[in-house]
Amino acid sequence: MLLKIFKEPLVQFFLSGFVLYFIYNIMSDTKTQVTQTRMKKVVLVSKNLLVESNKTLPLGLSSLEKILAYNQVLLEEAYFLELYKQDKKIKDILLHKMELLLNEKRVKEPTEKELFSFYNEHKNEYGNIKSITFALLDVGNLPREEVKELRLRLNLFEIKPQDIKMQTLDVATLPKEYGKYFTHITLRTMLGLWSQPTITKNSTFLVYIKEKKNRGLRTFEDVESQVYQDYMYMKKLELQQEAYQQIAKHYKIEVR
Repeated sequence: MLLKIFKEPLVQFFLSGFVLYFIYNIMSDTKTQVTQTRMKKVVLVSKNLLVESNKTLPLGLSSLEKILAYNQVLLEEAYFLELYKQDKKIKDILLHKMELLLNEKRVKEPTEKELFSFYNEHKNEYGNIKSITFALLDVGNLPREEVKELRLRLNLFEIKPQDIKMQTLDVATLPKEYGKYFTHITLRTMLGLWSQPTITKNSTFLVYIKEKKNRGLRTFEDVESQVYQDYMYMKKLELQQEAYQQIAKHYKIEVR
């Protein structure tokens, strides 16, 4: 009787479906285990390219190594994900696509309590600024989008200027020396970060902010919108750092 039931076409259909599903589960588990135990791949950064790059972007070899390695790691991950073709335009697209993947995770909207806490932690950012100490990185004629990408990498790796002279100017002198737009961008940039690209004196610059001296602090209510923008940018940067570290752990950087 049991044998007769097993010979029924409908029963055989369900049994074959169960077997295939069981095999699929085993294969899926195996694939997951392989992904979790990926061997580290060596990513090479050209020493000659580092030296040449430092001539136009004097940020120091160790800082430039991080930036160049970042590009290579994301490209290698794109190849690993089979998004690849050996073509410069495709490589640029892949790099951009990988950065979009890093940005997929959205920052949760802050509560007023979280914003107020952020304000208290960074009170020196929201004073009546008397003078500011900064460094200028001249990026020449790089396209604006490339400059914005460079800024992301500089802030992502918390890179500080090494061979660039620091300047200290009073806020009243700043617009006379560099213009109103430059002043606005510079004063709105947080300590230890690089600014949005700004054009002054017929060139494009990124500005690193080292120190701000204040005459007094502004209240949270007066600067709440600026606090919100700074909070969102810093949290976004944290998410990007975490996402990149998750990818970078699969790669070993070597300079040759």
